[in-house]
Amino acid sequence: MSVLISGPCQPGVNIDVYLRPLIDDFKELWKEEGIRVYDGFRKEHFNLRAMLFTTITDILGHRSVSKQSKGEKDCFHCLDDMETVWLNNSKKRVYVRH
Repeated sequence: MSVLISGPCQPGVNIDVYLRPLIDDFKELWKEEGIRVYDGFRKEHFNLRAMLFTTITDILGHRSVSKQSKGEKDCFHCLDDMETVWLNNSKKRVYVRH
């Protein structure tokens, strides 16, 4: 399942509404027994299991999905071990050592 959400109406912190059905499916597919399905090519049943391997997002999307945004300490790699400086003229936050 792919989801592309962009533009001024993006969900922001309410992305859970879009991801909830996917998470519910993964919970079922992650169980030890999985879900019994039929393979039409082999003409036999098997237990299907799945996991989330990767996600592809931009920085803002990653912050929304991972819920790791911490105000001034927004770096999802460093988390709390980070130093930031606010630049008044450009109205931007700079992450020191990045």
